[in-house]
Amino acid sequence: MNVELKYNIEKRLSNLLEYLIILLMLVIPFSRSIMNLLCLLIFLVWIVKYFICSKDETEYKNIRRWLLILSVIILLTFINSIDLKLSLQKYIGEFLKYLIIFLVTLEVFKQKKQQEKLFISFLISSTIFIIYGLYQFLILENGSRLHSTLNNPNPAGTYLMICSILGISLLLINKSKFGNLFGFFYSIFSLIALVYTYSRGAWLGFLSSSLILIYYAYKKKFNYNLVVIITLLIIISIILFLPGKVIDRFESIIDFESSSIQQRFLQYSTGLKIFMDNPILGVGPGQFPLVYIKYKTPNAREFEHIHNLYLHLLVELGLSGFISLMIFSKIYFECIKKRIGNSSWYDFFMIGIFIGIGIHNMFDVTFLYSQIGLLFIILSALWLNKKDNWSFLH
Repeated sequence: MNVELKYNIEKRLSNLLEYLIILLMLVIPFSRSIMNLLCLLIFLVWIVKYFICSKDETEYKNIRRWLLILSVIILLTFINSIDLKLSLQKYIGEFLKYLIIFLVTLEVFKQKKQQEKLFISFLISSTIFIIYGLYQFLILENGSRLHSTLNNPNPAGTYLMICSILGISLLLINKSKFGNLFGFFYSIFSLIALVYTYSRGAWLGFLSSSLILIYYAYKKKFNYNLVVIITLLIIISIILFLPGKVIDRFESIIDFESSSIQQRFLQYSTGLKIFMDNPILGVGPGQFPLVYIKYKTPNAREFEHIHNLYLHLLVELGLSGFISLMIFSKIYFECIKKRIGNSSWYDFFMIGIFIGIGIHNMFDVTFLYSQIGLLFIILSALWLNKKDNWSFLH
């Protein structure tokens, strides 16, 4: 193939992938079907580009290698699957989808302007998500749990937790007036929406991450400004004037006698028994509800997953899959550590997200909810590539 023709094809395919990922970021919270269609298109374009064009795999070689190893290890966990078709659906619909979008984002979004456009698309979609969520809660459904366009309050809580952490990060680190002003209003509205999801795990995730970020900012001697103080006062005011239903929900976090908490304890004990019987390769992707029926105690309800991502992964992927994921995470953070110089608001934002989602998923599995997982994956890939400050928030 002619070198110039090959270059033009590669450029057009890269541009197409860029637009598809940006569009994906826009639609993630609004339509799962369109999101899945876009993921399929991205995969097909990426495959064509991979076979036609030159390949530069020198950057982040360890990350690519471990993703390949992880892919093979998760395939090995199929050995214990009761329903191979279901395992394959989960493997393609969750793991491979996350892997492909991560690699494409890493490969395509290397330039500052590209990264800015992608993040602006997140700001647009998340702002619409927050506004519609408040409209749904206050007017359409008048007091039911806020879920916005996700139709499930717990993933909505994770999404809004991510938005709230972004607002706090902008206020703590960003020095521009526009960044502070945007962070102020963005954090206030996202926090109000977060409160009314009644998602206890998301509340704990946000509180944990924001406290750690504020402490870290204090240790690094970042300048606190009036906006931060006002924001904290407003947050305190919101908490003080919460309706009784929200306060009861907060108190239920430590009510170990409640049926909800008791059911989770039953899940955890049953999950540990399943894991002990299948410690190396687990029961296979998507197999927990099929295996759980055999182990379920008389007082326990039926569940599709364990309300603890780490135990859920141990049960389905075994130690082999879980340890491989931990090794990949270690390699990822080693790459991040090499890249980070002076901490930026995006570094704070991503550290906050990892803490928040890590805490929330001790009590849930919202990371496996595609619309949350894909957002997290894209933002994480963007973090690896981000080297310069983005002009639109400075």
